[in-house]
Amino acid sequence: MEKVVISVGGSVLIPGNDDAKYIAELANMLKEVSKEVQIAVVVGGGKMSRYYSETARELGGTMYQLDELGIGITRVNAKLLTVALGDVANTEIPLKAEDCARMSAPGKVVVMGGTEPGHTTDAVASMIAEN
Repeated sequence: MEKVVISVGGSVLIPGNDDAKYIAELANMLKEVSKEVQIAVVVGGGKMSRYYSETARELGGTMYQLDELGIGITRVNAKLLTVALGDVANTEIPLKAEDCARMSAPGKVVVMGGTEPGHTTDAVASMIAEN
C-alpha cells in the first residue's frame, strides 16, 4: 500500500472560524483517503505556538524553551485532529518520527506534532517520508 505524509500547518488546521466544522471535513477526507493509502499527518503549532513563543521570549525564555512550548502546542493540535478522526487515528501521539512508522497500518491515519527542539514540523514530515 502506498504511503503518504502530509504536513498541515497549525493555522491551516485551526483557521479561526468554524474550526470544528473545518477539522471534521479534513478528518472525513483523511478517513476516505486512508482506505487507499497509509497516511501520516504532521501538524504544526500555528498562531497559538507563535503566541506562546513570543510570550516566553518576553519572559526571558531560551530558544530551547521556546521550541519546547511550540512542540507542546503541535501535539495538542495533533490530538485535536485524532479526536475528529476517531478510531481511524492513533490513540497516543508519537514523540519521535520512528514511532510514526511503528504505528503506521493500513486503514489508519497516524497524526503527530513536533519531536525535538530545533526541528520544524516540516522537517519531521520530511524525516517520516524518508523512512
